[in-house]
Amino acid sequence: MKSTENKNWFQSPDITLPEAENNFHSPSKEFAPQAFWFWDTTLDRDHIVRQVNAMSAQGMSPGYLQDRGTKRYLSDEWFSTVRSAVDAAKENDMPIGFCDEVGAPCGVVDYRLPGERPYLTAKSLKWDKIDVPANSIVSVPECFFCVAARRDAQSGLLSSDDLSLASGTEFTATGSDFTLYCFSFYTDHTHGGSTVNYLDHRLGDALEEMVYEPYQKVLGDDLGEAVHCVFLDMEGDYGYKLAWSDDLAAEYEKQTGRDIRLWMPLLIEEDVQGLWGKARWDWYHAVSEVYCNGFIRRTTDWFEKRGALTTCHTWEDNLYAQALLVSDFFKSSRAVSIPGIDSLVLSTLNCRIFRETQSVAEMEGRRFMCEMLAAVGWSITPAIFKQTANAAITWGVNHFVLHGVSTQTAFERISFPPDFYEWNPYWPHFHRYTEFVKRASYISSLGKLVPSAVIVNPMDSAWALLGDTAFDEKEPFHFYVIEQHKRELVKYGEKVAAIDAAYTAAMQTLTRARIEYMIADGCYMQAMQQDENGRFTLNGSVIETLILPPMVLLPTQTMQAILSFAHAGGRVYCLGELPSGSSEKGMNDPAMQEMARELGSLPNVILAENGLDPFIAAGEITSTAKFENGAFEMLQQHRKIDGQDVYWLANNTGEIHECTLLFKGAKGSAEIWDCETGKIRPVYSDETDDGLLVSLTFNQYEGFWLALRKERIEVSKPASRRVLSTLDGIWRMSVPMDAQLTFDPARTLILPQEVLDNGITDTLKPWSKWNITNFSGAMDYEADFTLDTVDPGLEIDLGQVNFTAGVWINGVHAGDCFWAPHRLSIAEFCHPGVNHIRIRVCNLIVNATKQYSEYEHVWIFGKMTDEVLTSGLIGPVQLLSKV
Repeated sequence: MKSTENKNWFQSPDITLPEAENNFHSPSKEFAPQAFWFWDTTLDRDHIVRQVNAMSAQGMSPGYLQDRGTKRYLSDEWFSTVRSAVDAAKENDMPIGFCDEVGAPCGVVDYRLPGERPYLTAKSLKWDKIDVPANSIVSVPECFFCVAARRDAQSGLLSSDDLSLASGTEFTATGSDFTLYCFSFYTDHTHGGSTVNYLDHRLGDALEEMVYEPYQKVLGDDLGEAVHCVFLDMEGDYGYKLAWSDDLAAEYEKQTGRDIRLWMPLLIEEDVQGLWGKARWDWYHAVSEVYCNGFIRRTTDWFEKRGALTTCHTWEDNLYAQALLVSDFFKSSRAVSIPGIDSLVLSTLNCRIFRETQSVAEMEGRRFMCEMLAAVGWSITPAIFKQTANAAITWGVNHFVLHGVSTQTAFERISFPPDFYEWNPYWPHFHRYTEFVKRASYISSLGKLVPSAVIVNPMDSAWALLGDTAFDEKEPFHFYVIEQHKRELVKYGEKVAAIDAAYTAAMQTLTRARIEYMIADGCYMQAMQQDENGRFTLNGSVIETLILPPMVLLPTQTMQAILSFAHAGGRVYCLGELPSGSSEKGMNDPAMQEMARELGSLPNVILAENGLDPFIAAGEITSTAKFENGAFEMLQQHRKIDGQDVYWLANNTGEIHECTLLFKGAKGSAEIWDCETGKIRPVYSDETDDGLLVSLTFNQYEGFWLALRKERIEVSKPASRRVLSTLDGIWRMSVPMDAQLTFDPARTLILPQEVLDNGITDTLKPWSKWNITNFSGAMDYEADFTLDTVDPGLEIDLGQVNFTAGVWINGVHAGDCFWAPHRLSIAEFCHPGVNHIRIRVCNLIVNATKQYSEYEHVWIFGKMTDEVLTSGLIGPVQLLSKV
């Protein structure tokens, strides 16, 4: 069997900084963005191969192919076409992978399961309650099983001391009031979940036989080589509500020593002894073992033994959704080779859904996948490409999967607009994005994050609190809107939401203050170690601060780790109540309550019910990089590579920012690793007693890696720019026919005939001023300018461009601009006297979609705003000089 042990795809490579420097300009193509490639029309090998070549030419891997409507999945024709795609990718030296299912969720084998194997049907438990007064007799209805629960005479709550299986046809309530819980099976496939039972080990057998082994037969040695990774489009969903399988019952008994049926009433109601919290925790924990360490991990093991990897995402949005769909998000992330998330629309700009997976990737030394820009729509702009890339790198993503590329060319009929492919006019410049992502991802995959704080994941409390109506068949929730479920109907639903709100606010506050942190579940909390100096470390980093969201229950070992950290002098900030229950003893655990009292009494344990902002403002929790002047909302990630500090810094605004940063305790010098150009250049800095002062200028949407080198290199202060002249006269505009969209020869350009025949002679203004509104494509602008002499620092700034531009000076290509600033160095292309400039501007495909009246109704994302519909070279176009 092939092994993945030494594949960079899987583990973050451990190399020196000089080696990283040598590789930086042209990293391996494994770091290029990958397409989520939808095969959504009739299979056409020539078209498929052409797409592979086109994507590869722009630096994008054909990525993960997925059937989205061929109706030929797993047929001979399907595998023959897959073989052609793989061969084409190999010829382009590009990695390629596949999704293991038609659409999502995975595991249904093109909806052949569970029909062909009915025993794999997903099933859940519903219940009927029969209250039985003391000393009365009732008939026991036919059901899967029935549990008799005695009620406490004083409180009316259940008594977990007296739970028994009711056998026979009658039940007598001897001496007390009882309630019978009669459980029976039902299936519910109307609310968006999967039809197959992920908690049944036989599903893995079926998938290996029906899907994985046929792929292996066709791919041969290419599985694990050219075909590097398999995408499990899970979405989550271990089963609907109170899911059931015999394997779950066996795992539960293995973990607890109890029959799973006996404590089922405690998932629904509370007991006087307080064991209901433990009962729910035990149930979710057993589910996570079967689902995450069973189904997902089993699939990963199958592929890793054959040299290939797996990646997937489960439901990451919030604690409420994670518990009811995934059980244990951390465990599901650890169960794949490359943990990942699904970032819909512009959620990439919000750190919330990234930080948990980032922590898993860092702790396990693995890459981090993000299926991103999904469902954004046609109107995605180059600025959005850059902003989301900047943010994703900040959150630790280093395996970009772009949603998505379609084989269908009738774009008015595509359900997910193909934002990333050749029918968008910006396609000729797309390599600027792929090169940027490849270089930024490469550095993000090296070394280790340097956190100083840890947020404790409060999922244990969510497990304890999410029962009763959350499991009730009579109160359905839909898979895709579970976060909007009627939380007020779940007894502690609002409390879970409040815990999640505090947890989320802590992430966002630390991120905004540029304080590095990781999130630790019980597994990672118990992995914290105390070094010889008494300090606590996690993954090699010294942890100074521990942040506890409000909690009601924790495993005892996790609380002991928190207490040990506090006794060693670490700062602990409590965002709300401390736990009074444990996963071992339930909601009323005196030992846990005593530990909570002991923790709260320590002087370095601070109550922070109003959040962390006051303590950050007071300088108690600080970033390793401090603004000395020019502060703005900068994005930041701090890594150590080969023992040296490397920072990702990004400006995600459309404004230029100049600032000075103090890197505390640092000495030596600094250099920018420019991911757009692949060049490394030193920057001006000063050594001070407090650290290294670095002067930086951030252009619009600019992000780069800043490496702090231990050796001192003197660098002059950067030159400023001055305007030499503005090209504000008359321009000549024309329509270059050879540069227009060619994906559909039958589609005509929607342009005024006068413009097509004679072009335009005018000053710069939006295309709409010339009655060009439904045109998507390229327009050439030409003018002349005169230079007395050629300044070595001569640049051209195009001003506002909607949206991309290529520039030719005196007939020579001077460069392309994919996003702001649309500025290029042009001295080498100019001469004294009259010079000629040609600027080719491309807009977005969204303008052409206006011809389809139903567009707004068919596709709800990416509305046609003035911002995205405005096209052209707006300017001003200026010649600049660095002085």
